[in-house]
Amino acid sequence: MKNELSYSFRNVSTREEADEIVQLLEDNDLEARIKRDSGDLDSVFQGEAMTNQFEILIQETDNSRAHSLLETAAKKLLKDIDPSYYLFEFTDSELREILVKRDEWNEFDVLLSEKILNDRNVNLNLEKIEEEREIIQAEYKKPQGGQMGWVILGYIAAVLAGFLGLIIGYFIWQAKNKLPSGEKVFAYTKETRSHGKNIFFISAVIFPIVFIYKVVLQFY
Repeated sequence: MKNELSYSFRNVSTREEADEIVQLLEDNDLEARIKRDSGDLDSVFQGEAMTNQFEILIQETDNSRAHSLLETAAKKLLKDIDPSYYLFEFTDSELREILVKRDEWNEFDVLLSEKILNDRNVNLNLEKIEEEREIIQAEYKKPQGGQMGWVILGYIAAVLAGFLGLIIGYFIWQAKNKLPSGEKVFAYTKETRSHGKNIFFISAVIFPIVFIYKVVLQFY
C-alpha cells in the first residue's frame, strides 16, 4: 500500500512552476500532486491574509530525494544563467540572508546566491550560517502566548451556549502554523491551548442542552 500524498513539499506562486516541479519528480519515479492553497482556517483565525499559492504534495519518505532532484536540476541551470537575473542586483548581505533563510527560497536561487557571493570573493562562514538558520527555525516553531482577548470571548460564548464557543475553543486548541519547510506546529503555548480545550468542551456540553431546551419550548 502506497503512502498518501499528503506531505507539503513546496508552495509556489504559479501553476506553471508547480507543473514543472511535478513533471521533474514524476520523470524520476516520484509521485506528486498539486493542491491549490488559498490558506486555511488556522490562518484566517490568526488574522493572516488568504494566500493564492499552489502546494506540491508528495510522500514524506520522498522528501530528501525530491530536494536532491531539484538541487541537481538547479545546478544545471546555473551554467546558462542570464546576467540580468534579479539576484545579481542583490547586495552581499541580501544574498547571505537567502542562504540563512533558504527554506523560503527555491533551490536555484539558493545555489545562485552562494555562487554570486563566491564570485565576489565574499568569505562565507557556512557553519555560522547554519547556526543562524537553526535559530530562525527555532523561533518559527516557538508557540505564541497571549490571545487573552480570544480566550475571554471564548469562555463568554461557551457560557452563553453559543456555537461560536465551539469554533473559538477548537482553533485556540488546535491552530497550527505552517513553517517554510512545510512542517506544521501548534500556534499557541500549552497554557493557551488548554484554555481552548476547556472552552471547546464547555461549549460541547452546554450548547446542545440549550439547543434542545429551545426546541422543546417551541412546543409549549
